[in-house]
Amino acid sequence: NDYRKVAIIGPQSSGKSYLLNKLFGTEFDVLDGLENGVQQTTQGVWLAADSESKTLVFDVEGSDSNERARNGDRIETKIALYALAVSDLLLINVDTKSLGTEEASCTALLRTVLKANSKLFEEQAQKKQLVFVLRDFRQTQFNVEIVKSQISERLKLMWEEIDPSSDFKRLFKLRVVTLPPFDAKPDFKDAVESFKAKLTERPSSLFRDPVITVRHLQEFSKNCIDKIANDEDLNLADMVDQIMDEHKITKICKKACNEVKDQLERLQRYDEAKFRRSFKHKSEQIMQTALTYFRTKASQYKKNARKLGKAKLTNKLCKRLHRIFKTQMASISEATAEKVDTELRSEFIKSRKVTRFKIAMTNKTELYGAELRNLAKELVPYFCDWKDEIAKLVDSFRADLTKIERR
Repeated sequence: NDYRKVAIIGPQSSGKSYLLNKLFGTEFDVLDGLENGVQQTTQGVWLAADSESKTLVFDVEGSDSNERARNGDRIETKIALYALAVSDLLLINVDTKSLGTEEASCTALLRTVLKANSKLFEEQAQKKQLVFVLRDFRQTQFNVEIVKSQISERLKLMWEEIDPSSDFKRLFKLRVVTLPPFDAKPDFKDAVESFKAKLTERPSSLFRDPVITVRHLQEFSKNCIDKIANDEDLNLADMVDQIMDEHKITKICKKACNEVKDQLERLQRYDEAKFRRSFKHKSEQIMQTALTYFRTKASQYKKNARKLGKAKLTNKLCKRLHRIFKTQMASISEATAEKVDTELRSEFIKSRKVTRFKIAMTNKTELYGAELRNLAKELVPYFCDWKDEIAKLVDSFRADLTKIERR
């Protein structure tokens, strides 16, 4: 009965899940930028319990994601509204530099959510605790008191537009916590530990006694979702199905990648001759195998979810194939430059004429540069667009030849 409930909202890829893991010892999935680039990691709402501090932790998907580009604002509003309604304390995770913007600072989302909350849950007696977590806060660049005042004034004006008859301070308790950049590891770690102590201590200055106990949480959650679903402005129709479809599709994508994992590893070990001969064909075979698996397993899900999943899968495999392509082509470029070096040295020894050397240098640069470009173009699979990479490869090759010429 004394479990407290914490939820977090904020832009996609802003470190929300990572922060929760550090604060409460949870194991929410976090962004792997090296493997997947910048993309949506958390979908919907995930729940974990920290038994040590007796806290239920709600990890909420990020706002303003590419994956939600078409109808994301509606889904983001519904999810954030649920998070506000069900939690005792709502963390609003934003980059300090984005506070002046509408989307990245969550201002637009908060305005919509607070308005909907006052309409749908006005009977709640609980005073909501809002904590802005300002990431990448540098004391040399920002005055914490001024920033706090600006946030407070902005929310006050926002509330006056929503409900001029009530006092924002009577309904919401606002706090601001600052965290230094993650790269400043000792300072960042100390700040997180300090924040963790405030969140987990008993009694805590950040919490009021929970109004909704864990025993009644399931019923309360259902009532929240029913109210959100029946509101004409928000219309929750198909939201849960869509989120679950996307989550299951993401799992299918991972399994499809595992289906071709061994083939990718073999492709990575090809020598130059085999790479020249087979890379494109084998890459297209790998993609076909993965997509066939995906289509078979995902056929029962909605078209939009399948389309998004297929794009994710194709993009992920393209990135893996690109790393192999880039490494092999760099090796070929280096070997070609060494070949040109040997030929030019031989030619210079024979003629001892600088003019002939320069002419030969120009001719070989054009000849081998064109060969390298054509080889790269021939090896690119049909589903990948690597024009920029090929241009960089040829530019790098020319730069290597310029160094040879200077020697």
